[in-house]
Amino acid sequence: LLKIDVEGYEKFVLDGATGLLPRVQCVFIETWEEHFAKYGYSCADVHARLRQAGFRLFRFDQQHLTEVGPGYVSTRCEDLLAVRDRGVFERRTGRTLDLLAPTA
Repeated sequence: LLKIDVEGYEKFVLDGATGLLPRVQCVFIETWEEHFAKYGYSCADVHARLRQAGFRLFRFDQQHLTEVGPGYVSTRCEDLLAVRDRGVFERRTGRTLDLLAPTA
């Protein structure tokens, strides 16, 4: 697990983690469009970088993890979970990922 919470610098951490990302199964990352805009990028940039590295993104929705689509924008400060392999995640955590149609 890689945890990233750097108040708007998340894209820059991901840009520098190209050697590390292939070795982790999950990334726990804080996202917020307002933070990202201060540094000249958007949620779409962060999400695209994680997807390019082989991850699917999920948001915490009450007791569920629900997949978010490429157009999803964090309009408030929230944590997302990027998961590389659903089966590995579910075996290791005992939690099931909701794979319904992704939100936005």
